[in-house]
Parts: sequence; C-alpha cells; structure tokens
Amino acid sequence: MRKLLLIIICLSSFNLFARLHPESVYADKTCAMFKGKREVTLKDSTRADCVNDKYAVEVEFANKYYQAVGQSLHYARMTGKKAAIILILESNKDKKYLERLKADIKHHSLNIVLTAIGPQAVATKSKAQTKNNRTSGVVKKSRSGICHDTSSRYYSRTKRFKPFNSLSQCLKSGGRLPKV
Repeated sequence: MRKLLLIIICLSSFNLFARLHPESVYADKTCAMFKGKREVTLKDSTRADCVNDKYAVEVEFANKYYQAVGQSLHYARMTGKKAAIILILESNKDKKYLERLKADIKHHSLNIVLTAIGPQAVATKSKAQTKNNRTSGVVKKSRSGICHDTSSRYYSRTKRFKPFNSLSQCLKSGGRLPKV
C-alpha cells in the first residue's frame, strides 16, 4: 500500500506537458510588446495576465484554450476593455487547439481578439541575426498598420510597408498583430 501511494505521489508531481518556456516568459514578452501592465489584480482579486489601454489579455498554452475563453471574457468585463487571447503554440500538434478555439469564437460570436505565438516570439537572437534583421527590415508594417514578421502568411504579399528591426518596435510605433 505504501509503495502504491509513493508511486501515485511521484506520478502526480511529474509534468506530463513539458514546456519549452514557462507561460510567464511568453506573457512577459508579449505584454511588453503590447505596452501593457503584467499581472494586474482586478476588483474581485483575480489577476489578468496583461492589460493595456485597449485589451485585457489572457496568455495560455494551446491545450488549455477553453480556460482562456472564460478568463479573457471575465477580465474584459472587469476592466471594461476588449477581451484578447494570446495562444501559445509550441509545436505543430498545438494547431488543432487553435482551430478549435477559432471555431468556438466564430460559432458563439464571441468578441475576442485572438493571436497565436510560438517559441520564436521569446527566443533570444544572436548578434549575427540582429545585424541581418537590421539590414533586411525583417518586420513590415503595412499601410493598414499590421506588423508582419517572416512567420506571417502575408509577409511576402506585403509590398508597401515601413520596415522595422523587430516586432516590438513595430508594435511600439502603433502597429498591431495580424488576426489569426
């Protein structure tokens, strides 16, 4: 009986979902890009991951997308801002959760802004990469104010743009992320 209890305790402490980065790393990086405040305590003592002048944002791993819906709507109601979800996709397997979330938002006509990010959003660039990005203008801010990095499906189609050295600089200039 004691061995069984010990096995159960060990298994319960084992992380079945090994992550490339903790959620807080993604939240810190994206909240900085959105010029928001991190871990904002609301009137009811709940805490929004990020709040800026327009959005109350929930940052969540893809497999927990269903929790993100409720949390983002709650934070929006408590702050009087728009609900937003930043869904963390760490592998190709996570894309199914993104599709489910998009279908749920559409089916229920939810007023939630959805953005998906991956581990590249928090990756540290080498000096060579940074220098190359500076010369090539990797991030394109379209005339409609959308910031397209090389992972954007519209990157190659964006012909009239203002170049930026980084996504954060583009966002700080008043740009916004493309809807997913």
